[in-house]
Amino acid sequence: MPKPTAQGNILGFDFGLKRIGVATGSTFTSIAHPHSTIQQQDTALPPSLKLLFQEWKPVACVVGFPTHADERTTEHPLQANCINFAQALADTFLCSVALVDEQLSSYAAEHNYRQNHRAPTNKKDKAKIDAYAAQQILQDFLDGAPPYQWIEPMLLSSSSS
Repeated sequence: MPKPTAQGNILGFDFGLKRIGVATGSTFTSIAHPHSTIQQQDTALPPSLKLLFQEWKPVACVVGFPTHADERTTEHPLQANCINFAQALADTFLCSVALVDEQLSSYAAEHNYRQNHRAPTNKKDKAKIDAYAAQQILQDFLDGAPPYQWIEPMLLSSSSS
């Protein structure tokens, strides 16, 4: 988990075109917890993220980065969307964002959900699984999974004449 130089909270995200799973964690405890699921909207970032950042004041964020399970070298269809989401988080909230492999996170999330609840049967259950997937992604990061890359805020520099 190299990047964060400050100790504190970290937010994890399982990005999807319909929903975004959210998890919280801490560099102090190195434990991630499922938090919530946010419905995607037409805006670059759902407005509810602002409240999340105000409440948790993260020192960094983690976004799941999709790859092909069969090790194909072609780009996964959601990679560009995830990078755009990560860059929007970095620019809007001025934080570093790690892209971390999310391979099999949904499978592990559903398995963990079944252990604590029952088999997911409806959309509400499936939305909760997105938060568990975010937890898995964030926990992998806290356990030392290396990020594919770090996304930093693109700060506009003012030029003086």
